[in-house]
Amino acid sequence: MALLCSSTEYILYNYIPFKTIIEYLRDIPSSTAIKNIIGNIVICMPFGFYYFFKIRVIPKINIAVYAVAIPLIIESGQLFMYFINLGMRAVDIDDVILNSSGILLGYYITRSLFQKKKGSSRSTHIVFNEQ
Repeated sequence: MALLCSSTEYILYNYIPFKTIIEYLRDIPSSTAIKNIIGNIVICMPFGFYYFFKIRVIPKINIAVYAVAIPLIIESGQLFMYFINLGMRAVDIDDVILNSSGILLGYYITRSLFQKKKGSSRSTHIVFNEQ
């Protein structure tokens, strides 16, 4: 089975934060814009779920650092694949931003669903002082 990949003489990249996101938001009725924004968020939400349950790709690291590190690893992998001619991908800081948002969203949604509410399991103790 042959691996089908397309390659170009150049790599597409964006290092300007929010540039692509703003372009997508201007074109929001477009299904491509919606798929890219929502897709980049949703695809990384499981990492936040895994982090909450201590199933981590990078152990013992703060959630904020984790949420940035994972998308940077993904984008670096895309760049590496370009250099070894395994396809053409765009390297975009906005993907890192959206993926990080997805990880944090997944973490906080999971935390809000599974964390005990403070004070919800309070029991009342009556103490009698003997004099």
